[in-house]
Amino acid sequence: MSFRNFVDAEGRKWEAWFVRPTVKERRQTDRRIENVNAGAAYSGRNRRVGPERRVNASRPRTHAATGYENGWLCFESENGEKRRLVWAPDSWEKLPLDRLWVLCRVATFVGKTEQSR
Repeated sequence: MSFRNFVDAEGRKWEAWFVRPTVKERRQTDRRIENVNAGAAYSGRNRRVGPERRVNASRPRTHAATGYENGWLCFESENGEKRRLVWAPDSWEKLPLDRLWVLCRVATFVGKTEQSR
């Protein structure tokens, strides 16, 4: 995995890395099946009482959002701000810092990590 550290014009430290989803990130089982151990975690009634609504219930689904299936460039600041960029240029890890900061600025803001809230 490629990884970069850099400092923006305001002095904030950032980390950047490329994320590539793997086959393991695909759902392997149907979560609608009753689980005997699930009662300990959730004591409410089962809301899934109706028929299966998915068009193709047997097709595995990926956790990656549309457009992110082939990977994305992730940026995270020292204060927990996260951004994602679907498109990453070849050899992005060798770009000059000012070009890397441009990529970070145009990346989609996705929030802050739990520890920084």
